[in-house]
Amino acid sequence: MMTIKNSLLIIHKILLWGIFVCMPGIALPSIEYEYQICGDALKAAGQEDWSKATLILKEKQCPTVKKLVTYLRLKSDNSMGSFEEYTSFIIKNPNWPWIHVFKKRAELVVGQSESSSKTLAWFKKHPPKMAKGLVAYVEALKQQGFPKEARVIIEKAWLHQDFSHEEEKILLANYKDLIPPARHLARAQRLLRENKVEAANRLALYLPKNVRQLIKVRLALRDRKHDALKLLRTLSEQQRLDVGLIHDELKYRLRNDDPHAYEFFKKHRHFIEQHPEDFWSARHTLGRDLMTGGRYQEAYQVIHRHGLKQGEKFVDAEWLLGWISLSFLKQPGQAFHHFNHLYQKVNSPYSRSKAAYWAGRAAQAQKLPQEAHLWYQKAAYYPATYYGQLALKALQKPQNFHLKSLSFPLSEVRQFENHEFVRAIKLLHKAGLIEELLPFGYMFVQSSSSHEALMMLSLASTLSPQFAVGMADSMSILHNTHYKEAYPQVNQKKGSSLQCLEEAMIHALIRKESKFNPTALSEAGACGMMQVTPSTAKMVAQKLGIPFSETRLRTDMRYNMLIGTAYLKERLQAYQGSVILTLAAYNAGPGSVKKWIERYGDPRNPEVDATDWVEKIPYGETRNYIQRVLENYVIYQAIFNIE
Repeated sequence: MMTIKNSLLIIHKILLWGIFVCMPGIALPSIEYEYQICGDALKAAGQEDWSKATLILKEKQCPTVKKLVTYLRLKSDNSMGSFEEYTSFIIKNPNWPWIHVFKKRAELVVGQSESSSKTLAWFKKHPPKMAKGLVAYVEALKQQGFPKEARVIIEKAWLHQDFSHEEEKILLANYKDLIPPARHLARAQRLLRENKVEAANRLALYLPKNVRQLIKVRLALRDRKHDALKLLRTLSEQQRLDVGLIHDELKYRLRNDDPHAYEFFKKHRHFIEQHPEDFWSARHTLGRDLMTGGRYQEAYQVIHRHGLKQGEKFVDAEWLLGWISLSFLKQPGQAFHHFNHLYQKVNSPYSRSKAAYWAGRAAQAQKLPQEAHLWYQKAAYYPATYYGQLALKALQKPQNFHLKSLSFPLSEVRQFENHEFVRAIKLLHKAGLIEELLPFGYMFVQSSSSHEALMMLSLASTLSPQFAVGMADSMSILHNTHYKEAYPQVNQKKGSSLQCLEEAMIHALIRKESKFNPTALSEAGACGMMQVTPSTAKMVAQKLGIPFSETRLRTDMRYNMLIGTAYLKERLQAYQGSVILTLAAYNAGPGSVKKWIERYGDPRNPEVDATDWVEKIPYGETRNYIQRVLENYVIYQAIFNIE
């Protein structure tokens, strides 16, 4: 006979298990139940206490947590798994994050314990990328009676794959006799074509004199050696026509502000145009240098016939041709041709809004108001982008547009929550492993529909601000995502100094600087929510009359924001409220801003086109920074109902 106590226990278990996840032949417990009985194992894994995690999971029915613990252990730099563990995990979970790293680690740990047949089977499906895996593969081929195949594998890898210096030593020590002399030259030539000159130089012992000489000169140019030009003159006329050498010499001339760089470019244009991808960076730099010197027609000629077909480089090149034509050569018809061509070739909201906005300006310059209006409308279709917002302004429409909120039917939510990555994300979040969420979100979005991706954004917004921004950024490349969930807010106490316009500005800056990650740390040492460097923070703290603490700057969100806000206020006051100059200084420093004002004029002056002024900034990082913060700023103004 069932007692009341037993009945309550059964009901309690049912409530804990909640909704079951239906997978082929498997019924998974609810996330709440799985975390209740196995959450401590996940926390232990987060602290890399693998023995404790294993002990907790013993004889427990927690399939997702068990897989996550294995994943975290295999991913850890301090706990290498076995070849069997890595390969087994990869086979069972080919779409999980970090699989490409697991494949490399499997190569690092492959050893004598694996049978040659098992090693052979694995590497036939997953060709090795590293020397240790290659050695294991070749030895397995030999042991299985395939010496010819082993030689072919070595020769092919030596010709086509890149290896570190240490890896090259391993391969040459083991298989020098299997690599014909001609293969060394072929490898060096391939590396030189790909501008991997240092790697080619490591083969000098096996190369003919003329190739060694060419490598020596290229390295001197790359390292800006004082005798680089002297060494250059030792080469024959035929050697001077080597495309890689032309590339390095052009870069050398640009880095040394050589006034004859343009003449050098013209002389070798035929060779340069045959390698559009390799030479784009140098052409871009040369074009902008010529523009700075007022040589706009020559700048146009440098970029013209760029030969690029798609991607970010194509966008930069085609847009630059249009901008030079419109703003400097005063040829709006030619400019419109470039902007229209760009619009037809791109798909992302950012690139389409950029092309459409500038096409609108080109049409306006041709006194075609109806066509300009049409193009501005096309750009304004993407109101979360910088150029879409400029288009709204040109159309004299309010920029404080209404942000949509995401909501989904319960049936769709239940199906979404059945996904293994969603379960993993929720469990990791419960365990406080916030840094682990984003890779699962990325992998989910890559294999999902637009609708499902928005469901992931909605989930991310409920778990972590930095996760939400990471998801929104990954989706903005493909989707027009102007939703409230993509723009988190800092939870401020009453009486906070963040008010009105300043509140919107600080949120906009944080979203770009740290993506709301309070422990973010840049390579330059900038840290925290507002990415303040210790040197700047020390100066600001002194002005505020408060103690400076680098530890608090890194760990105390409110202290970091107090310092960052004070510095932002200081810059705003210094530039009489100019947001553009303030952001430029925040990113590139006041010294750079002073130089740009002298060179390009003052964007506070109504006669200076502020949009053109931003585009003239020579640092791509700073241009992008200003545009991203400004587009965030407009959206946060809408969120905070600021007119």
